[in-house]
Amino acid sequence: MSETEITACRAIADRCVFIVGFGRSGTTINQQLLNTHPGVLVLGEANFYIPAPDRPRFSDWYNAMHEGFGNAPDKSTRAQDYLSGPHAWFDWLTEAAKRYELVGDKMALSDFHFKQASPDQMLAFFAERFPTSRYIFTMRDPVQTLLSLARLLSQTTDEHVTKEIDAWLRYILMWLDFRNQLNTITVFSEDFGPATAETLSKFLGVDLKGSHLFGSQNAHPARPEFVTLDQFSWALSDLYKAIKDGHDDSIIRKLVTDLQSSIHDAHHHWLARYQFQEQNDSLLQIKTAIGREH
Repeated sequence: MSETEITACRAIADRCVFIVGFGRSGTTINQQLLNTHPGVLVLGEANFYIPAPDRPRFSDWYNAMHEGFGNAPDKSTRAQDYLSGPHAWFDWLTEAAKRYELVGDKMALSDFHFKQASPDQMLAFFAERFPTSRYIFTMRDPVQTLLSLARLLSQTTDEHVTKEIDAWLRYILMWLDFRNQLNTITVFSEDFGPATAETLSKFLGVDLKGSHLFGSQNAHPARPEFVTLDQFSWALSDLYKAIKDGHDDSIIRKLVTDLQSSIHDAHHHWLARYQFQEQNDSLLQIKTAIGREH
């Protein structure tokens, strides 16, 4: 990190807002809600915390990324060309803060992102640079979140989904740590509606409207389709209920760590059985082939 970067970020920290959530948990619709205000600009997954020394011009990289995703240019998917020469993300954000009341980014996290930076590293990054910023955390029923993410990422194996379950549990621990150190608010996807706009308006100090967005979160529940997710769906739902009911942090941490341990043990037991069955199937095929030769 550079002193220039930290100084620049802290200078605008009071005017920054970050939407943080696990993928498919409502980050985008909250971003859309904030961006309905003409004085708010929340980018989409610029992910400032990921080191990127090979980006000479942040705006060019950001625009190319969204073009690659097939996203049409709009307020959140196109970084305006505020700076003519080479510039880092914090240079661009500083210029944006001169033009908007609030600026920031929305982060939809997954196992991939925690491989780029651990939850502790993310917290350290934002606490160092944006100690006075506001953080909106999004939550959604974990079973539906994980199934939706699996479809988005075309994940078809239990191995992949189990990694995302573990990442979601790590996200919950990160949420607890952010709450204890920074200025946060939590939005539950199932409750998204006019009251959300009112609550966030007070939290951010801007008047949010976005009535056209309400009512779009009523997706039909999907049935678990993966071994580990199916086996632990009730435990994940119970944990989510404890979070929504506002249980003490220590209780939630214990539920998370117990669940992490149980899932780890169950997955390895299942994987050993699967490999044993594969070996048996291979031996049977060999014996069958030998029998046919004789």
